[in-house]
Amino acid sequence: MTLAQASKHYGIPRKHLLNLYYHDKATGRCDRFRVEDGVVYIHEEYLCPHRHDIEELYMRALESTNGEEMAIAKEISKRTGKNVNTVYMYLRNFKFKNHIFAQTVIDILKEFIQAHNLFYAKGIA
Repeated sequence: MTLAQASKHYGIPRKHLLNLYYHDKATGRCDRFRVEDGVVYIHEEYLCPHRHDIEELYMRALESTNGEEMAIAKEISKRTGKNVNTVYMYLRNFKFKNHIFAQTVIDILKEFIQAHNLFYAKGIA
């Protein structure tokens, strides 16, 4: 959606969204906005654009561990150095403000699913 559409939809002034775009551009973050033909488009989940990916992978990881949420949180905690309870709450709420950490969690979840899924272990999937 364009900035004007997002401004109306979320009730946020267009200027604030544009300032967020410039801030992201200055810091090198490229997951919330894209520019096509001179028009700036914003991701619908602009606060957490990785939410759907993480949510889908987390549910698949839960299926492979029979619902043991803490096992997933411990694995991510061990590999990232963050507190287990902090990671657990990130996964429960699906809110990752740091896009680099969110991408790291996505990569870890993919590896976790491959390691704990019976179909991957037998070479079926």
